[in-house]
Amino acid sequence: MSFFPANRGMSITALLKAGLTHTPEYYVKSSDSDFTAAFLRALDKKPGVPILLTGDYPTKLTGIDKITDQDVHLIGTGNLVQSPGFAALTVERTAGTPIAVNTVDLSSVVVLSDSATDVYGDRLTKIQPLNPAHLLGIKAGNVFSLFSQDYYPWSEQAWSVGSKVFLSNLIEVRGLGLNYSGGSAFADYDFVTGQTSGATMVVRSKWGAASGVIIGTEISGTFLNGENLLVGGSVKAVAASTAYILTNAKLYYNFVTSPMIAKMPDAAFTWDGIGVKAFGNPDGVLGAAARVPAVDLFGVKSPFIRATVHSAYSRAFQSNSSWCGYFEVDVLSLPNDAGTEKAYGYGVELIAADTNSYVKVFARNCRHPETTNTYPNSAFAFSSVWKRGTVQGGTVTGKAVNTWSAAFDTHEGCIDMTFTDIDVHFPSHGKRVTTQSVGLQNRGINTTIKNFRINGAVIGVYEANKGLTAGFASGIQPVTNYQDGLITGFGLYGLLDDSIIGAIGPKVVLDNLRFRSDGLFTASPWSSNQICVFISSPAEYELHNCKFRDARDAMIRVGAGASKVLIDGGVFDHRNTPAGVTSSNIRLDNAGTQLTIAGKPKILSGSATPNSQPPALVRYAGSAGVPSITIHEDPIVVGRTAAMPLISNTSTATTATLSPSRGRKLKAKLTFNPPSIAAGASLTIAIGYAQFIGYISAAGTMTVTSASGRPLEVGVPIVGPGVPAGISISALGSGTGGAGTYTVSPAPGVNVGASGAQINMQANPNIAGLLLSEASEYRTTAHFSGDLGGLTIAQAWVSADATISVRFTNPTGAAIDAAQGVLTADTERVDF
Repeated sequence: MSFFPANRGMSITALLKAGLTHTPEYYVKSSDSDFTAAFLRALDKKPGVPILLTGDYPTKLTGIDKITDQDVHLIGTGNLVQSPGFAALTVERTAGTPIAVNTVDLSSVVVLSDSATDVYGDRLTKIQPLNPAHLLGIKAGNVFSLFSQDYYPWSEQAWSVGSKVFLSNLIEVRGLGLNYSGGSAFADYDFVTGQTSGATMVVRSKWGAASGVIIGTEISGTFLNGENLLVGGSVKAVAASTAYILTNAKLYYNFVTSPMIAKMPDAAFTWDGIGVKAFGNPDGVLGAAARVPAVDLFGVKSPFIRATVHSAYSRAFQSNSSWCGYFEVDVLSLPNDAGTEKAYGYGVELIAADTNSYVKVFARNCRHPETTNTYPNSAFAFSSVWKRGTVQGGTVTGKAVNTWSAAFDTHEGCIDMTFTDIDVHFPSHGKRVTTQSVGLQNRGINTTIKNFRINGAVIGVYEANKGLTAGFASGIQPVTNYQDGLITGFGLYGLLDDSIIGAIGPKVVLDNLRFRSDGLFTASPWSSNQICVFISSPAEYELHNCKFRDARDAMIRVGAGASKVLIDGGVFDHRNTPAGVTSSNIRLDNAGTQLTIAGKPKILSGSATPNSQPPALVRYAGSAGVPSITIHEDPIVVGRTAAMPLISNTSTATTATLSPSRGRKLKAKLTFNPPSIAAGASLTIAIGYAQFIGYISAAGTMTVTSASGRPLEVGVPIVGPGVPAGISISALGSGTGGAGTYTVSPAPGVNVGASGAQINMQANPNIAGLLLSEASEYRTTAHFSGDLGGLTIAQAWVSADATISVRFTNPTGAAIDAAQGVLTADTERVDF
C-alpha cells in the first residue's frame, strides 16, 4: 500500500483500476449549494456505497446526529474544508446498552489446556455477565468497551487532584465459553443443546475430557447451570456454569466498582484519499473555541484512513477509543501558535481507550505527527463511554521533518505502544515553549522504541513519565525498551530522564543504541553541557552494547536521582574531542546510586591531547558518602598514553569493588594518590563469604539445610561453633553450592551439631600475602602503591559472588580526604 494516498489527482477510471471494489454511485459536487445536505442525503439513500468527492467542500458538518452507526465510504481527490469551531467530519458510534458483569481482575484469567491434544493451550480472560440472558446476540469478533468506576492510580498523581482517568479496555470476543462436567470429551462442530433450556451452540474449540470447557462463536438461548448437555439427542455432559465471554485482553488493572461492558457497533468507516484543509488562517488568534479536530472519530471499529492534511485548526485526525484503526497520513502543515488557545497541531491523536491502532505518518511543520492522550475528569458521570480509558497496543511508524516540540509523543498512562522505523530530523521548540526540541518523548508504560534515527534535536529522547507513581494492579514491572537506535547531532542530551518519580521500580533498557553529537562542541546555551545519556530518576536502567561519541560533559551521567544502573560493555569514543574539552566516560553524582559495570567497556582515547583522555572509567562527583560501584571487568583502552584508572574521585571517599568471573583468577594492583595521608591511616580489605546452617558428622559429611551469599565450593575453609580449625570442603556430595551434602577434611572425629541441633557456619576465603603492614609507609609518604598480587583468592572456589572492596580510612574511621585522589585497580584474569 502506498505511503501517500494513491488516488490523489486520479480520474474515476484510474481510481477503479487502483483497486476500488464498488463503482461510486453518489457524487457530491463542490458546486452543491448545501454540501452538508447533499452529503447526508447520499448516506441516507444507501449507506456504505462509496461517495466520490472531487472538489473542495467548505462545510460546517458536525454530523453527530447523522454520522452515527452508518457505514461510511469516502473516496476521491477532493478536500473537506474545516470551518473554525466545527469538525469537518465527526463519526460517533452509539455504544450498546451497558451489561453488568462480575469483577474482572487477575482471578478472571483462565488457562485452558489439554495435554492429550494441546500441551500449550490458551490464556484467556473470562467476563461473566450478571444476567446470563445478556449473552444473547453476542458472538466472536464483537468488540466491547469494558469499563468501571475505578480510575488509574497514576492519574491523580500525574495531574491535579480531581483529574481522574477512569478505567476502560476495548476487548474483542474470542468466543463464548461453557464449563461442563460428568461426561466425555466433546468434538469440534458438535451441535450442543441444553436439555432444559433449549439453548444451542456449535463447538468451535474445546478443552478437557470428562470435564472441561466448550467454546462457540455464538449461543442461541440461555444455558442453565446443572442442565444436561445433549449431542445428537444423547446426554454428553452436564453444564457446570452459565455461559460467559472469553477474550485475550491482557489485564494490568482491576475492574471492581460496577464493571460493565458496552458493544461497539460493527459499521465500517473508510476515508480513502480525501484531504483536509482549514478555512482561513489556522495560525491566527481565533479563540479557543475554534480549536477542534478536523476529523473526530468516537468508538469506530477498524477505521481505514488514507489522507493528506493541508491544514487544520488543531488535530487533523483524533481517534477516541477506536479499535484496530489504520491511519496513513501525510501532514503538510498544522498550527503551533496562539499559546493561550492551546493550538496544538497533531497529525494523528490516539486518545482514551484507543486500542491496537496502526499509524503511518509523514509530517512536517506541525507540533506532533502523532501523540496519545487521555481525558481527565472530575467524576465518572462526566465521562462518555468513548472518553474513558487509556491508549493501548498501538504501533507508530513514519518520518518527521522540522516539527515543533516532541515529534513523536505519548502522554501519561498509555500502555504497550510500539514505535518502529521512526525517522526524525531537526525538531524545534516552537512558539509554545513548554519543552525543548525533542525527537521522541515517552510518558507511556511498557513502550518499545526500535529501529529509529533522531537527528538535530536538542534532546534526542526524553523519558518524561511522571505517571509511574503507582504500579500495575497485576504487579508487573513497567519496562521501556529502546532497541537499535541512532541519535545524532543532539544539542544537549542524547537521552534524558529526570522526570520519573515514585518508587515502584520501573525499568528502562537501552540495547544497541548509538549516540553522536557530531562534534557540536560549541558552548551550551543551557545549564548543562552535552551528555549522551543523562539518568536522574528512580527508574532502574540497563545499557547494553551502546556506543557513545562526542560529549562535553560525560558520555553517561548518572545523576543524583538515579537508583540502579547497569552498564553492560559499550564503546566510549573520545577521539574527536578537541583540546580544552574534558569529557568523562561515566560520571556518578550520588553515593546512593547502585552502579554496576559488566562486560568489557572499550575506551577510545585521543592520541596526544590530555583533555581527550578521560581521567577514569568512572568519575565520582558526589559531595559525600561512599559510592557503590561494582566493576566486573577492566576496560580495553586504546590510544591512551597513561594507565586508565577505574575510579577517580573529586569528593571525600573512594571505594572500588571488583567481582571476578566465576572460575577465574584475580590479581589486583591498587594505587591511591591522595594529596596527604593522615597518621595511622589504613587499608581495609573485605571479601564476600558464604553463610549457612547445618551440621557435620564425625566421619566428615557436612549437611547444609540453607545457605546464602557466595556458593559453597571445593577448597572453602569452614568456621563455626565447635568446628575444628583447618577444616575445608574437599568434595561435593548432593550439594552444588547451596543446600545438600559435602565432604570436609580432615574429618572432625566428633559430631559437630546434629539434625535437631544445627549450627550457624560460614565459609571464609584465605587471605595471604597482604604486604601493606608498615604504619610508617602510610604516615610518611604522600603516595603509596600496594601490590596485592599475593592476595590469594585464586582458588577453585572463587565465584561471581567473591568481591574485593577497598576503602581508605583514617584512625577516627572517617574517610580520607581524596579531593585529588585516583584509585587505580589493574586486574589480570587467567583461566584455570
